[in-house]
Amino acid sequence: MMTQIDSSRALVSRLKSALFKKRLLLFFSGILATATAVILTSIILSLVALVVVLPVAVKGSLLILSGLATLYIFGKYSFKHFFTGDIESVAVELEKKYPELKGIFIAAIQFSRQKLNPGYSNELVDATITQAVNKAGNLNFNETVSFYPIVKTGRYLAVSAILAVCLIIFAPGLFTYSYTVYSNVGEVVEPPLGYQLSANPGSTEWVKYRDIKIGGSLTGDKLPRNATIFYKFVGGSWQNSEVDLRKNKLVTTDRGDSLGFDITLRQVNKSFDYYVESGREKTDVYQVNVVDRPRVTGIKLNVFYPKYTGLAPTIIDENNGTFSAVKGSRVTIEVEPNLPVKSAELIFDDKSEIPLKLETNKGTASFVVEESKSYHIRLTDHLGEKNPDPIEYYVTSVPDEYPSIDVISPGYDVNLSDEVILPVKLHIYDDYGFTSLVMKYQLVTQGRPSDENVAVLHFSDNIKTEGEVEFNWDIDALNLFPGDYVAYSFEIADNDIISGPKISKTRKYIARIPSLEEIVSQTEQSNRQRIDETEKVLRTGKELAKRLQNAIRKSEAQMKTGEQADWQNQKELEAITNKNEEMVKQIEKLAEQMDKSLDDLNDKQLMSREVLEKMQQIQKLFEEIATPEMKEAQRKMMEALKNMDKNQLEEAMKEFEMSQEDLLKRLERTMALLKKMQLEQKMEAMVRKAEELADQQEEMNKSASESKESDLPQLSKKENELKESLEQLKKELDELEKTAQDAEMEKSPELEKFKEALEKTDANKNMDQMAQQMNKQNKSGAKKEGEEAHSKLMQMLNQMQQQMMAMQGGDKEKIEKAFKDAIDDANYLSKNQEQLFQEAAAMQAEDMMMRQIAEQQQDILASCAGLKNRIAEIGKESPFLGMELDKLIDETFREMEFALTEFDQKKKSQGLRSQRDAMAKLNKASQQLMESLNQQKECNKGGSCDKNTSTLQSLCEKQNKLNQETQSQCNNPNGQKPQPGQSQSDSQGGREAFERLAAEQGSIRKSLEELSREFGNSRQVLGRLDDIAKEMKDVEEALAEGEVGNDITEKQIKVFSRMLEASRSLYKKDFSEQRKASTAEQTLIYLPPGLTDDILNDNSKLEDRLRNYLGDTYPKQYEDQIKAYFKALMQSQNSATRQETNR
Repeated sequence: MMTQIDSSRALVSRLKSALFKKRLLLFFSGILATATAVILTSIILSLVALVVVLPVAVKGSLLILSGLATLYIFGKYSFKHFFTGDIESVAVELEKKYPELKGIFIAAIQFSRQKLNPGYSNELVDATITQAVNKAGNLNFNETVSFYPIVKTGRYLAVSAILAVCLIIFAPGLFTYSYTVYSNVGEVVEPPLGYQLSANPGSTEWVKYRDIKIGGSLTGDKLPRNATIFYKFVGGSWQNSEVDLRKNKLVTTDRGDSLGFDITLRQVNKSFDYYVESGREKTDVYQVNVVDRPRVTGIKLNVFYPKYTGLAPTIIDENNGTFSAVKGSRVTIEVEPNLPVKSAELIFDDKSEIPLKLETNKGTASFVVEESKSYHIRLTDHLGEKNPDPIEYYVTSVPDEYPSIDVISPGYDVNLSDEVILPVKLHIYDDYGFTSLVMKYQLVTQGRPSDENVAVLHFSDNIKTEGEVEFNWDIDALNLFPGDYVAYSFEIADNDIISGPKISKTRKYIARIPSLEEIVSQTEQSNRQRIDETEKVLRTGKELAKRLQNAIRKSEAQMKTGEQADWQNQKELEAITNKNEEMVKQIEKLAEQMDKSLDDLNDKQLMSREVLEKMQQIQKLFEEIATPEMKEAQRKMMEALKNMDKNQLEEAMKEFEMSQEDLLKRLERTMALLKKMQLEQKMEAMVRKAEELADQQEEMNKSASESKESDLPQLSKKENELKESLEQLKKELDELEKTAQDAEMEKSPELEKFKEALEKTDANKNMDQMAQQMNKQNKSGAKKEGEEAHSKLMQMLNQMQQQMMAMQGGDKEKIEKAFKDAIDDANYLSKNQEQLFQEAAAMQAEDMMMRQIAEQQQDILASCAGLKNRIAEIGKESPFLGMELDKLIDETFREMEFALTEFDQKKKSQGLRSQRDAMAKLNKASQQLMESLNQQKECNKGGSCDKNTSTLQSLCEKQNKLNQETQSQCNNPNGQKPQPGQSQSDSQGGREAFERLAAEQGSIRKSLEELSREFGNSRQVLGRLDDIAKEMKDVEEALAEGEVGNDITEKQIKVFSRMLEASRSLYKKDFSEQRKASTAEQTLIYLPPGLTDDILNDNSKLEDRLRNYLGDTYPKQYEDQIKAYFKALMQSQNSATRQETNR
C-alpha cells in the first residue's frame, strides 16, 4: 500500500508503524511458540506420569520447571519482542529490500535526529531527508513485516496439537490422568489402569433361601490374575473368597478383553453387603436385601353340598386344600399368604385358572366341584416372584353313586311251587336317597313273550338311604300254566338332581312253573344218582373190608411170631383208615343231599305223605351210618398206628373191623330201602303224569266244545302232543320194570296190574282220531273221540291209583306183622333168658348141671340168631327200624356167647353177669321194636300230621273206598246180572245200594265242607275244597236218583284225584314244620342206665318200672304182655329169695 510522505516525521511515523507491526507479529509468534511448548510439556509430563509414578517432590519440581520453561519461552519468544528492534532496523531492512535506497533512510533518520544536534549541513540533511521522503512515498513499508515466524511457530504448534490429538484418540484418558496426577500436587497419583472393574449384581433384593451369585467383571487390557470378593451378612463379620481369574474364560470385545467371575452363596437367608477387589481396582460396597418368598400360610374351605343330599355345610380349617365333596358341591376357599402379594390364582391340572379376590392380605375364590382334579395356589409378589414348589392339592369329586339293589330272596331263578306265591325280599341302598322302585316283568306263555309290564313298588318312608323291601308276589293272578314262566327284574332310581336320577337294575330272574315231566325227570335223576353213589360207597366199603381183613391177619401173624411190624402193612392200615374217613365224609354228603331233596320234593308236592315220611326216615338212616363209635374206632386206629404199640394196635384193629362191619350192614340196609323207595316214587310219579294227562284231555275237550269249527285245526297239534305224552308214559314201563327188579319186587301182583292198566289202554287211538277230526273241522266227531279218550284215561288212572295203594297197603300189613313177630320173639327170648338166669343163679359153681345150663344157653343163642336175621329183613323193608337196633342185637348175641363160654368153664359169676346183660339188652331191643312199630303205624295212618291233614287223608281213603264200591255196583249190582231191558239201577236191590252210596257220598261231602270252612280260602289247599264239595254234590244226587254211568264214575275218580292233590298240598306245610322243628331244636333223649347187679332184690324198682312202662304210650295190645313180663320177673325174684333163705 503506497502512502504519501511529505516529511521526515511522516517517514519516521511510517517506520514506527512498520516496527510495531513487526513486533506484534513476533509477539504472536512467541505466543504460538509458548503454546507449542505448553502442549509439548503437557505431553511430556503426561507420558512421564503414565510411565513413572511421580513422587510429590519430583512432580512439584517438574511442574516448576515446566512453568519456568514456559515463562522463559514466553519471555524469550514473545514478551521481549515488544522491546526489541527500532526504526533504524526497519530502515535497514527497507534498504536491503530496495537497494537503491541504500543508506538514504538511515541517513535521513539520523539527520532528522541531528537537527537538534547538527553535525552535518542542513542542506545535506534536508536533501537527504527530502530524498528519503520522496522515495519513501513510493515504497510499501509492510514488506518489512514478515509472517514467517508466525508460520513457523504455527507449524510447530500444529504438529504438537496433532500429536496431542493423536494421544487423546489412541490413549484416551492420558491427559485426564496427567491432569489428575499434576493437579494433586501433594499426592502420589498412580498411572491409570488398562482395565475396569464392576460388581455384579450390584445392589438388589433377593429371595430368601435362594442361591445367589455375587462377583464382578473386568474389561480392558492387562487384566489381573486374581480377584477377591468380600461379603458380610447382617450381624456378622466380613468374609472373603479368592477367585483365580486364570481359570475363567476371556471374551474379546471391541473394548478389549472381558472377564466375569463370581461365587455362589447357598440358601441365603440374611441380607448382606459386598464389594469386589481385583488388582488395584476396588468397587464400592453394595447391598443385597434378602426378602421372604411368597407362600401360603393358611387355607380354609367351606363346602356347600347339593340340597338333595341333605348334608349340612362343612368347614375344613385344617390348613390343607385337599378335600372330597359330592359332585355339584360349591366350595369357597380362603387363602392367607405370608406377605402382601400382587396376585393369587388357583391353577388346576386342566390348565384352567381361577383368580382369588385379594382383601386385607387374604384371597378368596369359589368354584363348583364337577370332577376330580388337582390344583395348586400360585402367589406373585411385587417383585414378580412366585411361591416356589407350591403344594399340589386334590379335589375328589365324589359321584352320587348308582343306587344298589339286591334280590335277597329268592335271589336266583326258581321253579314255583303249587302255591304260586313268590316271597320277594329286596335290599336297596343309595348314598342319599331314592325316587322310585319298580318291578318290570314279562310273561312267556307257550314260548310267546308278552309286552313288558311295570309295577311301582311302594316302600316305607322310614327307608331313607338303606333298607329292605318285602312283599309276596301273587303270581297265580297271572294265570300261568306248567311250562310257562315270568321274567322279572327290579329297578331303583336315586334322587340325584345334579346329573339326573341314576337307575340301577337287577338281572332278569325267572320264576317258572315247571311241568310235571320236568319235576319227575329231575326227581328220578336225583334218585338214580343217589343210588349210584351209595352203591359206589358200598363197593368201596367192601373192598376196604377185604383189605382190612388181610392187613389184620398179617399183623396178627407178625405179633404171634414176635416179628417187628411190617412197614408196608402199617402204611396199608393207614391208607385203609384214611380211605374209610373219605368214605364217611361221602356218606355225610349223601345225607345232606337227600335232606335237600326232601325239601324239594315237599315244595313240588310230587310225592304222597307216606313216601315223604319214609324218605325222611331213610335220610336219618344216612346220618346214622357213620356212628360216633366208628369215628372213635378210627381215631384209636390212627393213634395206635402212630404209637406202634402192639397191644393198642391189636385192640384198635378189632374195634375198627367191627365198626367197619357195622357200617357195611347199615349201608346195605339203606341201599335196599332206597331201591324200594325208588320204585314207590316211580309209580307215584307215573300216577301224577296220568292225572295230568286226564286233566289236559278234559281241558282239550272243553276247548274243542267252545271253539268254532274253523279253529279246530289249531288245537289238533296240542292233541297230538297229548297222544305222544301217553305213548311216552307207556315207554316208561320198561324203566319201571328195571326199578322193580332192583328192588326185588318185580313179581308183585299189584305191580303187574299197575303195568297192565297202562299197557292195555288205547286212549291214544282216540286221541289220534280226535286230532284227525279236528283237522277235518268235524266238531261232533272230535268231541266224541275226546270224551272217549278222557273216559279211558280216567279208567286207566283209577286202576293205577288202586294198584299203587293196594301195593302200599299190602306192604304196610306185611311190615306190621313182621314187627309184631319180632317183638314176640324178643319177649320170648327175654323170658327164656330170665328163666335160665334164675336157674343158673340157684346152682353152685361146681354143680354138674352147669353144663346143662350151657346147652340151654346155646339154644337161646340160636334163637337169638334167628331174631337177628328177622330184624335184618325188617330193616330192609321199613326205614322206621332204628339203626341202633342191629347193634343192640349184636351185643346181645355176644353177651350170650360169653355166657355160654363161661358156663361151659363153670364160671358162674361171669356167666350170670353176661346173662343179665343179655337180658337187659333184649328188653331194650323189645322196647325199641315197639317204638319202631309205633312209628310205622303212625306213618300208615298219618298220625304225624295235624288234625286237618289227618281228616282230609281219612276222607281220601273213604272216597277211594266209595269209588270202588260204586264201580263194583255198576258192574254187578247185588251180585246178579240185570234182566234184559233192565238197567243196573232198576232192580230193588240196586236202588237201595245206590241210595246207600249216595248217603256215604253225602257224609264225605259234609265232612269236607266242614273242613273247608276251617280253611276258608286258604291257599294251602291247591284243589279248592269247596269246589270239590260241589262236584261231590253232583255225584251224590246222581247216585240218589240211580242215574249212574261212566260219567259219574269218572267224576268220582276226578274228585278223588283232586282230594289227593289237596292232601299233598296240605301236607307240604305240615311236613315243613315238622322238619323245621326237628332241625331247629335239640331233643334231649334219656338213655336208661344198665341193669344193676341187685335188680332181683329190689321190689320197689320193679314195681316202679312197671308203672312207668304202663304210663308210656305203648300200643294197647302190648299192655297185657308188659304186665305179664314184670309179673314173671317179680315171681322169679321171690322164688330165688326163698331158695336163698332155705340155704
